[in-house]
Amino acid sequence: MRGTANGRGAPLLIMDRYSKGILYVLTIPENANDLYSLPQVVLTQIRQYLLRGFPVQIDAPGKVSLFAYDNNTFVVESYLDAPTQVTVSTLGTALMLRNLATGATVEGKPAAIRRGAPADQRTEFHIEVAPHSFVAFAEE
Repeated sequence: MRGTANGRGAPLLIMDRYSKGILYVLTIPENANDLYSLPQVVLTQIRQYLLRGFPVQIDAPGKVSLFAYDNNTFVVESYLDAPTQVTVSTLGTALMLRNLATGATVEGKPAAIRRGAPADQRTEFHIEVAPHSFVAFAEE
């Protein structure tokens, strides 16, 4: 992944295989708050690289966080001043998420296979998160 400014390119995320593992180097700007200003597509690509094979991922703008737990539950929290749309991607074939606070359910659909991504089956869900709040879900 490369970022360019004024005709000069700089690597943003570098990956290399080392021994029996994979080494990732993420360039952090001098002002770490600048990470929140990255375009959503860039943030999503970084998340997908770093969370490859992780049970849950999000496609969301900056200032939206994911907290995943080992019992098929997770929390999506927004620090934004306006409501935001978030695409949640879960590993496996669960086709429904249950909101742990309200009991409401969200139906998902099988995600399209991403080019260059492993052939793991994922399901996508579209949720809305209110400003300065969080939602907790369980996979069903």
